[in-house]
Amino acid sequence: DEEGHVYFIFTNQELINLFNCSEHKVIKIKAELKSAGLLLQKQMGFNPKTKKNEPNRLYLSKLDVKATDVYLRGEYGQKEPKTLDTSGTAKNAVPQETV
Repeated sequence: DEEGHVYFIFTNQELINLFNCSEHKVIKIKAELKSAGLLLQKQMGFNPKTKKNEPNRLYLSKLDVKATDVYLRGEYGQKEPKTLDTSGTAKNAVPQETV
């Protein structure tokens, strides 16, 4: 931006497509990140040159992270992948037509 800060631009529709969720969920996630101090939004408003509302600029907050706050990926949690249980019947499947 004008002050040398890095920002990114995603419209709500782009975030909906990216995360495969509803607009309500996108708005809720952005509000939670903002309230946690992790995301700042700058509203750009109407651009008279393009005659369109410009999408908000999204800024990530500077994080104060120490080496003790970070762990190696894979160090915790599930060690081996598990297969899905495919036994039983599909309760939500579309009924098959019989002839």
